Amino acid sequence: MENATRRDFVKTLGICLVAVGIPRPLTALAAARAHGPVSFDATEWRCVEAICADIIPADQDPGATEGNCTNFIDKALSAEDSLALPLYRDALAAIDGLCLKAHGRVFADLAAPDRAHVLNEMAQGTLAGWTETLARPQDFFATVRFHTLLGFISDPKYGGNDNYVGWKLMGFPGPMHEVGGVSPEQMLGQKPVVPIWEVPGHAEHNKH
Repeated sequence: MENATRRDFVKTLGICLVAVGIPRPLTALAAARAHGPVSFDATEWRCVEAICADIIPADQDPGATEGNCTNFIDKALSAEDSLALPLYRDALAAIDGLCLKAHGRVFADLAAPDRAHVLNEMAQGTLAGWTETLARPQDFFATVRFHTLLGFISDPKYGGNDNYVGWKLMGFPGPMHEVGGVSPEQMLGQKPVVPIWEVPGHAEHNKH
């Protein structure tokens, strides 16, 4: 997927998800309690981080790595999405095993073109050698892609969207009720809407 198309997709999906505003209180609690891994081991974390970085790469704008999407996924899998943790463990082990067999390196250590090739085959369901029983490769790819995008644009209290990178990319100023709402002048376009990251106290609150 071309970067421009991918970023348009992030913006479109992000607007929909932010509008829905599905609460994740357990994920928020997990993110507040621990900044390090709670679901993944070090190898799994590296693999997920590399996958996320390829799904939303950094270019002129920050990507999934800068948005700390892996941290969001790690915390979500310890909370509301815990039923998906076995799927992740099964799939990540399969991905690294196939990469070691084909390239002599785990996924996170592959060159960018090789990683892109693996993910493309996963997305199409044609990744050779996939024998894991919990999910088809395309189903796992869809899951991790959704979690990556969700981590990129969800409220930072859930462990992702670090420094509001997803909201800045989308042009979403944040939940206005947290900063006193929007004035009539702002609603009429007579005054600019101040984004949440420019409100004193919120930038510090978002540091992980």
